[in-house]
Amino acid sequence: KVGMQPNPATSRVVLNIQNQENKPLVLQMYNAVGEEVQPERRLNPDSEQKVEMEVQNLPNGVYTIRISGEKVNLIQKLVVQH
Repeated sequence: KVGMQPNPATSRVVLNIQNQENKPLVLQMYNAVGEEVQPERRLNPDSEQKVEMEVQNLPNGVYTIRISGEKVNLIQKLVVQH
C-alpha cells in the first residue's frame, strides 16, 4: 500500500509505504512522456516507511510514481502544481 500527501504537491510530497512483502523495493518517478525525473531510489525491506520527495524544481504536470519489487508493482499519479 502507498499513501501520498499532499496531492497536488507544490514543493514536496511524502509517501507512506507499507511493504507487506518485506523485500527491497525500487521507487521511480516519471514525467508525462516517460522520462525519469528523479534518481531511482532503493528502499529497505522495512514493513513501513516514509519517503520524502522534493518536487519544487519540477514543472507543473502529472507524474507517475512507480514502486516495484519482486512481487510488487504499484503505480500512483502525482500532480505538481505551483
